[in-house]
Amino acid sequence: PGAGPAGQAGGPGRGRRPAGGDWDMAVLCCLVLFMPYAAALALGSAGPAGDWGGRPAHHTAAPAWYASPLAWYDDAAVAVASAVPWGTRHGHGDPLPPAYAQSPADPAAPPAFTATYAGEFGHAGAEYGRFRNPGGAAVAAPDGRIVVADTGNHRIVVLDARGVHMRTFGTHGTGEGQFRSPTDVDVDPDGRIVVADQGNGRVSVFHPNYTHAFSFGPAGPDGAARFNVITGVAVGAGGDIIVADFHGLASRVLAFGSDGAYKYAVGGGSSTFGTLLDVAAAPDGRIAVVDERIRLFRGEVMVGAGVDHGAYRPSVAIDLSGRILVSDGSGGGSIMVYDDGLRAAYTVATGTVTDARLAVAHDGRVVAADPVNHRVLVLGDALREHGEAVACEGASGPRGVSAPLGGGGGGAIVAYSSGHIAIAGVPGGECEFVPHGVEMRPVGAVLHGSGESGRNRFVVADGGGGGGGDSGGQEGRVVVLAYNASAEEYTAADIDPSGRAGFDLPSGIATDLDGRILVSDSGADAVFIAVEEEEGGGGGGSGWDITRIGSRGIGPGQFDSPGGVAAGPNGTIWVADTGNGRIQVLDGNGRHLRTVDGGGKGGFVEPAALAVDAYGRAVVADGRGGAVLVGADGAAAGRLDIDVSGVAVTDGGYFAAADNRSGAVQALSIGASLGG
Repeated sequence: PGAGPAGQAGGPGRGRRPAGGDWDMAVLCCLVLFMPYAAALALGSAGPAGDWGGRPAHHTAAPAWYASPLAWYDDAAVAVASAVPWGTRHGHGDPLPPAYAQSPADPAAPPAFTATYAGEFGHAGAEYGRFRNPGGAAVAAPDGRIVVADTGNHRIVVLDARGVHMRTFGTHGTGEGQFRSPTDVDVDPDGRIVVADQGNGRVSVFHPNYTHAFSFGPAGPDGAARFNVITGVAVGAGGDIIVADFHGLASRVLAFGSDGAYKYAVGGGSSTFGTLLDVAAAPDGRIAVVDERIRLFRGEVMVGAGVDHGAYRPSVAIDLSGRILVSDGSGGGSIMVYDDGLRAAYTVATGTVTDARLAVAHDGRVVAADPVNHRVLVLGDALREHGEAVACEGASGPRGVSAPLGGGGGGAIVAYSSGHIAIAGVPGGECEFVPHGVEMRPVGAVLHGSGESGRNRFVVADGGGGGGGDSGGQEGRVVVLAYNASAEEYTAADIDPSGRAGFDLPSGIATDLDGRILVSDSGADAVFIAVEEEEGGGGGGSGWDITRIGSRGIGPGQFDSPGGVAAGPNGTIWVADTGNGRIQVLDGNGRHLRTVDGGGKGGFVEPAALAVDAYGRAVVADGRGGAVLVGADGAAAGRLDIDVSGVAVTDGGYFAAADNRSGAVQALSIGASLGG
């Protein structure tokens, strides 16, 4: 026999009447909320704290007694199980409001993947490190603390990024700083913890030091601020607190200021929502709400809705790239990922996670509170091909890729060994060639301001022929392409016409936030930093200060045929040290900080190019090893079997990769941080 909620030792059907106020709460919610949907009330006897008969199996569907999230586990005894008809929007055939565009049904099923786990914490019980039906989780940036609403134990648990217990606060009760079945939690930009205290019908806010700041809800002067059943809470743009409040056909989403002052509500008596279950907020001001479908709002205005899935969706989250993650509560144990247009991108089978409540960490990983198995999971990273590849007809041999171009759109600059420079819309966009008459064999190009004509300037790493190659023995060089209005094309000027800097075989190029040009040179076994001292509209061959970093060797700060370079977070310089089979991370002045060997899942073979996002995650073009995803911890998290010669992070959040096999530029994404 399976364990029941909150300490039940046996199955449903055996029980006792809870004391006083707890019984009143259960009866009230049954009458008000669940009678229209033929609710079922399950009572079970309470066992001693932690008496769960061992750890529940992780490969079974949700037990019959489990009811999430419209159930609470109060005084270790009561579970209210709803028989809401999940397959209908809200029990009526009301049309959706016309104020938004509904995304069409996808004609084909999205691709499916299987999740891997980077961490698994907890099991059933009341002791430190254990949970009872955890209802929600949040991640405190930037230190990665995981904050868990431990619903059945009526408390909040704080873990560090490794899952080690740091702090528990709150006890069962109605007083200040106490909880009755907290169902969700989030962390605001100031580090305050916002808790959905469902059993007490309020939202409580705690200081970063875990002391109680204030609560709002039933005692609020405005009747609109009174809650029914709080099923989700999120912190939105500017610190606003967004609350999902389930109340049958009168369900609504309410917004409050960071001080708890009521601002507005969506829904109520308008039948906007069906079985309202969760809410998520993005930094750009969008709010995602999930019932039988996903709905997107900006303030009080609905701006999009997905198709009606006719199924129970207990949780929604928005990842760092704006994709929307929705968990499956129908027993399938999957997480569905939608793009920002609410089109299904792919699904991830978790196998063991049912009714998961999702959160996204500052490094992009997904944290799932698993109430059925009484644990918290951190799901591993995976690299995905995303959308249509972009082929630039007439160009061949894609080498280097750089981005962003600025201004949105995800554009990438692609250099081809055929001599072409093109701007490709990634993913799925079009190509625009940069017209020039320069004979060169570019290995990469970066944007570098604008010239007198107002047209973009580009700095290009020309691989040359290395003393007898395809370019007739021409040595490599770095040139500025600037638009010549009279010639109606771009012309080139060498940044080191005297050759004193020592460029030999430039192999990669990047630019950092300060506008410095970073060049890896496989012939010189070095990295160069070039700074334009005086901006010249024509990009003349003078006015550049060029610093050489490194020499041939195997020690820290030494290189063997470095194949690529990238600008990383906090001013760091990342170098693909190809011959030594490693990535070296330097500070902005070229001093060695650390070495990344790609430990895990095989490490590197021949790292030849790389790109690093703002969270320290890298995609490495690894010679014969395909594209390797490196997590923020420096370990290889997975591979993608494509022959990549260049890669860059676009301003759309994708990794744009030059695919040698197809000759196209493919958008790659870290698949909502769900492993594969």
